Amino acid sequence: MNNFSNNFSNALFLSTEEREYPDPNTGIGKEEIRIPISISVEPPKAQRQQRTMISTAFCPITGISISILVPDLPLFLEYDNPLAKYRNAIKVSQLSRREQLLMNPSVLAGIILTFLETGLLIDHIGIYRAFEFNNFLVETLTQEQLVESVFILKKILESKADKKILSDRIPHIHFSRDLEFQEWLKLANEITFPEIKKVTTETIQPESTVKTKAAIKAAKRLTIRENSAVRRLTKELQAEGTISNKAAGIFLWLMENDNEKTLTAEQKAKYILYLTEKNNEKANSLAVLISRINGTEKEVNLEDEIIPDEKPVLSFLEKLALKKKGITQ
Repeated sequence: MNNFSNNFSNALFLSTEEREYPDPNTGIGKEEIRIPISISVEPPKAQRQQRTMISTAFCPITGISISILVPDLPLFLEYDNPLAKYRNAIKVSQLSRREQLLMNPSVLAGIILTFLETGLLIDHIGIYRAFEFNNFLVETLTQEQLVESVFILKKILESKADKKILSDRIPHIHFSRDLEFQEWLKLANEITFPEIKKVTTETIQPESTVKTKAAIKAAKRLTIRENSAVRRLTKELQAEGTISNKAAGIFLWLMENDNEKTLTAEQKAKYILYLTEKNNEKANSLAVLISRINGTEKEVNLEDEIIPDEKPVLSFLEKLALKKKGITQ
């Protein structure tokens, strides 16, 4: 009978058959202990990295992004951010200015976008991505300007229970890299809360002082691109019959040479109101461009009253037909 006492340690790793019927050729004596190879369940490093790659999801309202632990996917993932709800955004806007100044800029920008969506003030024509708008606000506005913008928009939204009234009166904002958000916000605030200035003896200043201030304040000229946009929108609105020929003539005349310097604040407000009342996207875009003009020179009487719609020009035969009916034109 073979002695397997010295090979006992190896018997632990032998199959049942080998233990019961050992090979007769097995040597007797000490042998090296054989340890089975351990099988690791951990995937290779490359696979581990692929599994833990982080994807980014974006809120379609606030534009705030979050990271999620899923493999990176070649598409935009969306999620619902709590700040996309007006009731939540308004609570954050009610925090103290000091607390808001300590917030992440992307959160403040997200609240601004929630307010714009609530007021139906965003133009969604074309491809619109909230996260691009959010990044744009963070890049172009300081923390103080973000906080101030949240406050102004909160005040505008709270001014009307029916948000459609705001949507009808305020030009919709169209996101682009050339957008001047601060100028648009100023216009929206002026339309919502128009100032009524009363002339008193305290407000009257010597003529020399007024001229000096006017000289210091340089006129803000439209860029070539903006000038071209005004001309294009004016001609399109005129062709569609949205604005009168008289109004189109005024807007086109302002774009000639240095004529835009003659536009006064009162005239500008009147033209903006005229355009926003058309309830037309192109008219709203034109109103935003007109709002960027800041004339400083002597007033030219372009139009004393609200721009009326012109009567249609009748042909000779139409005039003759009216004359036969006893109607004078």
